[in-house]
Amino acid sequence: MKRIEIVVSTQALGALRDALVAAGIARIAHSQIMETRDDAAPRIYRGTTYVVPSSARVKVEVTVLEDQIASTLHVVYGVARTGGFEMDITLVPIGRTIHVPARGHEREPVRLAAGGGNIA
Repeated sequence: MKRIEIVVSTQALGALRDALVAAGIARIAHSQIMETRDDAAPRIYRGTTYVVPSSARVKVEVTVLEDQIASTLHVVYGVARTGGFEMDITLVPIGRTIHVPARGHEREPVRLAAGGGNIA
């Protein structure tokens, strides 16, 4: 299993999320992050030039099986190309994922997504 982390602009979130859902990715997590850059470009607003050293971006995280990595990256690249969005993509290996049941369902065993067996 791998976790794919995609850092995109806030404008790209909707297109990326829709494309991932259409590709069959059921669980998508996203969070707002602030990115700081040393090479921030000056911007002009109402005739005044200013430099913003940090910008709001969104980190989208999806966890996929080994055989879904290529197709998921193909979807992400397609969104970047068609929308003209800049994206930073990181692949993180996952050794084991443990599902902890909700309160009231303690009798169910904990299912391990990778790495073997059940925990009673």
